[in-house]
Amino acid sequence: MNIIEFRDFYRSELEKTNKESDYIFKILLKELCNIDPLKIALDPSFIVKTKYEMLLKESLKNILRNYPLDYIINKKSFFGYDFYVDENVLIPRPETEELVQWVIDDNNTHDRKKLIDLGAGSGCIGISISKTISLDVTLADISKEALRVCNINNDILESNVKIIEYDMNTEFTNNEFFDIIVSNPPYLDYSKKDEIDENVKPANYNCPGQLVISGEYNAVEKACQILKERGAKRALILPVSGAFHSDLMESAKKELKDGIDKTEFKKPICKIYQNFSAKPVTDPEIIKMNLLSQLTGAVLWSQSVNEMVNDGINEFVEVGPGNTLQGLIRKINPEVIVSKI
Repeated sequence: MNIIEFRDFYRSELEKTNKESDYIFKILLKELCNIDPLKIALDPSFIVKTKYEMLLKESLKNILRNYPLDYIINKKSFFGYDFYVDENVLIPRPETEELVQWVIDDNNTHDRKKLIDLGAGSGCIGISISKTISLDVTLADISKEALRVCNINNDILESNVKIIEYDMNTEFTNNEFFDIIVSNPPYLDYSKKDEIDENVKPANYNCPGQLVISGEYNAVEKACQILKERGAKRALILPVSGAFHSDLMESAKKELKDGIDKTEFKKPICKIYQNFSAKPVTDPEIIKMNLLSQLTGAVLWSQSVNEMVNDGINEFVEVGPGNTLQGLIRKINPEVIVSKI
């Protein structure tokens, strides 16, 4: 079977599920078969080897039974790093990057503090923090299988964190003290996980009463229907070309990271308020990380405006065509001055 025939096979099998068949096929080609997805366009007669054909067919069976794509490829990008994941840990969510950024922003000093991540799972929170600022990080979990995953990620990312087995229901007995405690434990009933639609999440916090969601088309469509049933004045599908600021943009991260890494970032002469964190930053490295995280993370526009107002900014100038941002800012804070050039 050539690569076009295989793509069409995926399309036909996934058509009724409304899953993003082309996106899934390209990810599996790249991650499982080490085949450049560009071959679909540049070499349509390319024959998929038998061993990869079997792998792709088996993966399709798993996709059809709603087995997460990240578990199939054993990889999830988080905060600019590729983490190993399997079914023994929860898949890191893009919005959790906001927690990581919060810890970094509040503790980016020369003091060598000690941090413990309770219920570490894959270790993505503690490891991402340790790779960004100088902290002594400990990952703690009750699950031996989760600790195995933590160790894999510690080795892959060369993060040099401490990993311990610990039950949060018991007293910490080794007389060790920590300056920072972070935890992002499961907050949903595991028995309800199959009822949850994947790949739909908040994408833009525009202003009070106006929220954009993003994800798979059928999931967004269903969400709009539910919102209308529950009293939303308007809930409609926007005519956009992609599921921006959602997990479905994950495949674009590598190319974006390559472009960011090749670009020289100088220290800004003023504070930069980035929509990913809604915090003022001046460190070029943090600015670069936020740009990358913004691809799958929500646009915190309301939060950014409020943060600027809290910092004493009371006049906003919109640059470019249209008046959209002026209108949103007025709804967020009617007391500030807005104009455009």
